[in-house]
Amino acid sequence: MTDTSDRLQEALAALDAEPGLWMPEPGERVAGEVVGFATFTTRYGEKRTVVLEDLDSGQRLSIRLDYAVLQQEVERRDPQLGDMLVVRRNDDQQGPRGRYRHYSVAVVPADVAQGQAQ
Repeated sequence: MTDTSDRLQEALAALDAEPGLWMPEPGERVAGEVVGFATFTTRYGEKRTVVLEDLDSGQRLSIRLDYAVLQQEVERRDPQLGDMLVVRRNDDQQGPRGRYRHYSVAVVPADVAQGQAQ
């Protein structure tokens, strides 16, 4: 199998394995390799989730993009399979329409991450 085919199989397996749900408190972060994407349905419509293999635990975790700031930050950085994704939940912020969850997001592209590992 080619490397691309292997990675596709890993991504599909990640989605089938029902990863744990990342539910952070302010100040917590997660970092890992993006191994898949999925969608889920809420009363507000379909939302995306990013599946990571957590660097600390090796577990597969699902990051549900069901908060506007988190969704915008992830979409703006456009992580791809194999990229390293770091997400931190910051302290909640006060906005014009009330309090909201605030997140910071960073992406290291797969080719850069692999070059650092060598």
